[in-house]
Amino acid sequence: NVNILLQLSDSDLTLNGKSYLSDILSAASGDLLNLLDDAVTQIQHENEAKISRLQKIEQGFLILALLVLLLEAHFIFRPMVTFIEQEKQSLLAAKDELERISFVDGLTGIANRRYFDEFLRREVERAAREQTPLSLIMIDIDFFKAYNDTYGHLAGDDCLKQVASSLRNTVRRPTDLVARYGGEEFAVILPNTSLEGAIRVAEKLRQNIEALKLPHLGSPQEGCLTISLGVASSSTETKDIPTTLIAKADSALYSAKRSGRNRVEYEKPSLATFSYG
Repeated sequence: NVNILLQLSDSDLTLNGKSYLSDILSAASGDLLNLLDDAVTQIQHENEAKISRLQKIEQGFLILALLVLLLEAHFIFRPMVTFIEQEKQSLLAAKDELERISFVDGLTGIANRRYFDEFLRREVERAAREQTPLSLIMIDIDFFKAYNDTYGHLAGDDCLKQVASSLRNTVRRPTDLVARYGGEEFAVILPNTSLEGAIRVAEKLRQNIEALKLPHLGSPQEGCLTISLGVASSSTETKDIPTTLIAKADSALYSAKRSGRNRVEYEKPSLATFSYG
């Protein structure tokens, strides 16, 4: 066969001085080409197998690198994410606390004038939308300047705290609001409350302050601390705006002061808008 022929020397392939190598090779060229094709094919297969192995190794290293990166991200970035989330919650809590502080009177702990204005605006809009009554009570501590002059400003501050606490403990509905309006003046907003109901609440407020028996030697009349109250109500017919309702309650408050203090006065409504049922 061709393999045997290829192993022969030139002398073995020469007869009478003539070389038959070319003839033999020419005759065997078909087998040689097949052998060469087989060899090339085998080499190609081997190379493809090597390339495939190298690709698998490369993929393995890539996966391993990704796993290492993921582990690093887990141990490095997870604490960072946790820290960021904690900082976010702290900032939100601080924001809520700032908002709460901005709406709370620093001395008495009840709502301040800013929150009162916002709350009253919302409740006036709600009352108009839902066609429900809304009442407002304005409150003033009687002869408070004389109280400060007699007992000093520290005692005056303590007096304001006790009055605020009594008002807050008397007005228990979660929908109502007790606020410090300014100085020694307080206000109570009573949503969905008629004038008659607000008058009853105001009288209870007056009685509870009087029951504290806080000495007030500077008062020319009672000898103990008292308050005056003015009540106004916005019915479904009147549709008052906040400033109008405040003006009505203030007018009633000044009427209580002129009438001798330590009393409740209210805006006198027409028969069309108010009755005692």
